[in-house]
Amino acid sequence: MIEKEVYKIWAPYNNKWSRWTKIIPFVAIKDINIHELFNYEEAKIYYIDKMLKDTAIFVDIAGVNAIKEGLALARMGYMPVVVFNGTNPLPDTLSAMDNISISYMLWWGAGILKNIKIAEDNPPVFLFDSNRLKSYINSPSVFDNSYDIYQQDVPTYKYLLKHGIKNIIIRTPDKISKDLRKILCTYQNFGINILYTNGYTRPRKITLTKKDAGKTLDDNIFW
Repeated sequence: MIEKEVYKIWAPYNNKWSRWTKIIPFVAIKDINIHELFNYEEAKIYYIDKMLKDTAIFVDIAGVNAIKEGLALARMGYMPVVVFNGTNPLPDTLSAMDNISISYMLWWGAGILKNIKIAEDNPPVFLFDSNRLKSYINSPSVFDNSYDIYQQDVPTYKYLLKHGIKNIIIRTPDKISKDLRKILCTYQNFGINILYTNGYTRPRKITLTKKDAGKTLDDNIFW
């Protein structure tokens, strides 16, 4: 299975969410030695029991775990969208983002995803790598392929509402990152409900403000 085949499985041509799938993490797949792969286990989903037709999900955890969770949600009917945008470093280079492990997981996950039938009108789950913000710009020994997520990396509020998305669940361990918070604030301002889960608790509605950047949910600053 080459990189183009893997990409087409994760971003089927006829799916309305595929345009936001980033191609960068798929490029390195052609260099993968299949014998190095090991049998990854799929994630278990605790915070929802079934697909919610009017609800999209933002999974913001470490890259390989985000892919695992995306596959588990795909079994419920969600369309996984890979939003990893870290540049691939040169071979044998120490980098901020572990794109090789992500490429392994995408290759492995494609073998599962190709056998899951997801209806074209089903809601998306956007997969983010929470390691993206770990910048090493001041360290000359590390290739800094960190990055931020911007509005153009995900659908606009108009596009979401047009396709029946009224709620977004943000799934992240203990805080909402600054880059996603800005986007979620915009969604909220135009009538999309934002719900939070740490991956184990049931999603609960929150209210975001601009001053909430990077603070933990334990601070009770979302209410």
